Amino acid sequence: MLVTGGLYLVGIVLIVFWPVKLDTGVRPIVEGWLRDAGADAPGAGSIYSTIEFIANIAVFVPLGALMWWAARVLGLWTPVILAFLAPLVAEVGQGLFLPDRVPDPRDVVAGMIGVAIGTGVGVLVERSRRSDATARD
Repeated sequence: MLVTGGLYLVGIVLIVFWPVKLDTGVRPIVEGWLRDAGADAPGAGSIYSTIEFIANIAVFVPLGALMWWAARVLGLWTPVILAFLAPLVAEVGQGLFLPDRVPDPRDVVAGMIGVAIGTGVGVLVERSRRSDATARD
């Protein structure tokens, strides 16, 4: 779990602090697919924004699960606080150090939602393991 968590954190740092937005080459392709699917009406840009928002949630789900795991060692509040600060620090860091990246408060919200979902998954897995262990006894 430690190696997996370390690799995930390295990946997050690369994604967050990459000098340009990672969807730079992909965005025109996805927007073309949306146009071809008839989503070129006014407001179609919001479809791409929704896809981007969901992707930001997905990126932070593993962090929530890792923080739930780390809470066993560090106590509950340290990982919870760190996990919820991570999306905020990521956006502030982008704003301060990456002129081609624009910090977006929606990314902070999406990151926090992802952390919450990941933490919830961690709780459910833990409860499932406990109930399985109790059922075997």
